[in-house]
Amino acid sequence: NCSSLTGITVDSLNPVYSSVNGVLFNKIQTTLLQCPQGIVGAFTIPSGTTVISDQAFQYCSNLTGVIIPDSVTNTGNATFQFCNNLTSVALGSNIVNIGTSDFLSCSSLVNITIPFGVTSLGDSAFEYCGSLTNCLMPNTVTNTGNSTFAYCTNLVAATISTNVTTIGDDLFLWDSNLRQVTIPDGVITIGTGSFGNGVGITSLIIPDSVTSIGAYAFNACPLTSLSIGNSVTNIGQRAFLGCSGLTRSVIMPKGLLYIGDYGFAVCFRVPAIFFQGDAPTLGADALYDDFSATAYYLPGTKNWTNTLGAIPAVLWNPQPQTSDGSFGVQNNRFGFN
Repeated sequence: NCSSLTGITVDSLNPVYSSVNGVLFNKIQTTLLQCPQGIVGAFTIPSGTTVISDQAFQYCSNLTGVIIPDSVTNTGNATFQFCNNLTSVALGSNIVNIGTSDFLSCSSLVNITIPFGVTSLGDSAFEYCGSLTNCLMPNTVTNTGNSTFAYCTNLVAATISTNVTTIGDDLFLWDSNLRQVTIPDGVITIGTGSFGNGVGITSLIIPDSVTSIGAYAFNACPLTSLSIGNSVTNIGQRAFLGCSGLTRSVIMPKGLLYIGDYGFAVCFRVPAIFFQGDAPTLGADALYDDFSATAYYLPGTKNWTNTLGAIPAVLWNPQPQTSDGSFGVQNNRFGFN
């Protein structure tokens, strides 16, 4: 915590350490050990460096830019944490992992390109990067980490790797301006709070590969339309709590078994919820305050009564309406209602 230290100088005869432009390295200059916290401006890590030590640039509050050479394969953990004036980062093309809390609270960081080849993003890697506007996740990423982009309140668009099978817990938590995100086909689990606490997405398509939607996953999102994939069996507690902007009917998948406590509560503008399978088990108040909704079920399905939780349940048995004048075969056309 020597915030005014601007340089570390190592005697040339020191058998263990060396320094480059006031930054501490091992003797052969392959490992960057520590940047003094008083460094000002941008810094280019020398080519030939292969390892950046954990917390090497932590609290360098006057660091404005950094260039990481292609020789580096791992960024370490908490490496640039709390560098709150860092605006630009160029990551080397051979980096495989971005470490835990690497850029946490880099509040001035606007854009960062994650190189193709990165396979893992550490927990909280970009958490509280309040100026970050875009996240492009290359398709080499298989692990998103947890809370990786949480509290990035200016993030407007995000691309999730097509090779991700689990979307991490709290991945985009509180990202209220996030409007554009696609959940790729291949995702199996959407983690707890992944898009929770009012992430700004209004239209959501959950692909057929998803089997489980975690607790708080989309709570308080301003959704106006929702499509739930055919493989979902479990909707966690409060997963869609308070999605009061939903004004279109929702179709539940045939294999749905459980909706958790308050899982679909306070969605009071939803006019209808169509269930393709047997009546699911409900947690406490799973459909609480959905006073506009009616549950519809298909002939031949089981365990239905005249209510489902707090809403009425009726047989979903649509019949063609033949009374209007456009119905049936007519001259060069066919009409139906």
